[in-house]
Amino acid sequence: MAYGIHIERVNDKGEPIGEPITLSEWKAAVESQKNVHLTSEDFISKNPATGEVIRIQNSEGESEVFFSEESKWYRVYRWNKDRITFKGLPSFDNPNDLIRQTTQQLAKVLGARIVGDEGEFYD
Repeated sequence: MAYGIHIERVNDKGEPIGEPITLSEWKAAVESQKNVHLTSEDFISKNPATGEVIRIQNSEGESEVFFSEESKWYRVYRWNKDRITFKGLPSFDNPNDLIRQTTQQLAKVLGARIVGDEGEFYD
């Protein structure tokens, strides 16, 4: 299972504070960023070994980030009831990582923090 990183409203002990992040708040935060947008398309992938096409139905609040070096949008974020979740990649440890910088901007707009599955903060 992939390591998850989340945007959520918590204190230094990881306890919830304030109101959970609503879908409407998430949508407004995404719309405030130039390199992030909501997607309404299903996620489609092809198994390279078998050629089988896999389709995963889009959930409301899923968002993509634009990678200018590749001129391509990649699905990254998923709103999940009261927080935003995404897969933590090794590059996220680099403060200059595009996803890390974008996540920091989104968290700031939402008055939230970036928290890993093990409770560590990425401030």
